Amino acid sequence: MRNESPGVKLLLMHRAPRLKPGSKVVTTAPAGPVDPASLRAGIQVLESLGLDLEIPDGIMSKQGYLAGNDQRRRSELLQYLSDTSYDCLWFARGGYGTMRTLETMEQLLPKTVTKLIVGFSDLTVLLNHFSRLFNLITIHGPTLSSLAGLSKKSMRHLRRLLFRGDGGLQLTGESAVVEGKATGRLCGGNLSLICSTLGTPLEVCARGRILFFEDIGEKPYRLDRMLTQLRLAGILGQAAGIAVGHLSSEVEPEDELVRVTRERLSDLDVPVLTGLEIGHRKDNLAVPIGALATLDTSSLTLTIDEPAVF
Repeated sequence: MRNESPGVKLLLMHRAPRLKPGSKVVTTAPAGPVDPASLRAGIQVLESLGLDLEIPDGIMSKQGYLAGNDQRRRSELLQYLSDTSYDCLWFARGGYGTMRTLETMEQLLPKTVTKLIVGFSDLTVLLNHFSRLFNLITIHGPTLSSLAGLSKKSMRHLRRLLFRGDGGLQLTGESAVVEGKATGRLCGGNLSLICSTLGTPLEVCARGRILFFEDIGEKPYRLDRMLTQLRLAGILGQAAGIAVGHLSSEVEPEDELVRVTRERLSDLDVPVLTGLEIGHRKDNLAVPIGALATLDTSSLTLTIDEPAVF
């Protein structure tokens, strides 16, 4: 049981300006094809917040399970990432294919990015990579297509995080697997994407950090395999603490997924908290990747210690 964090290397992290009425937001789909109805609903939410949203012409592109070919998705992502006239890049949806956009893009990326970047699920790889590459706090939060389905609680939380820049926001978990308290910068996201980056330049750096993860539609044996892979890779043991979000499945009992998770994490020498409201449900509380946070199993809380925006 670890009661305090290992030495935390507090790198200077850049924060984007907070959103306000009139902030210029653009969306893009670097992964799966976008559902028109979900997109329209998300647009209405952002417009109700007074944001100026730009929708690219190719947003409805579709090529199999991708939102158009690799070149279209890659070039559009580069364009909006580099364009300093936008205050926020809010991804349209997850799905599959984000990693493909990065295969030949690294040398084309801008040297600095200072805008808000928001998304989750398959966008996990971009959120962590861009956070580390640009020393930028990125936002693990709802995509444009999932925005209208958020609970009122999650929407209030999102507004406090992005519009007010509140520090000290708390997420409450359900159960401590390993007791303790740890402080570190946040990293993580979708578990299957975290595993997919292992052994690549995109690998999530969890050393001295609070690693959080969530997933959807995974069977217990696949969850077991992914957690075992992270154990064997040394990722879980390097983290200062581990926060587990939703493990959603329409066909598998959630109790079984939680049981597997506890079994694979209970012997770690770092604090582990499960049941946080992060992931593929209506209660999807946004968290800032790269921001300093404290995991405390005595209070079952994950506290975001600093504002995500300025």
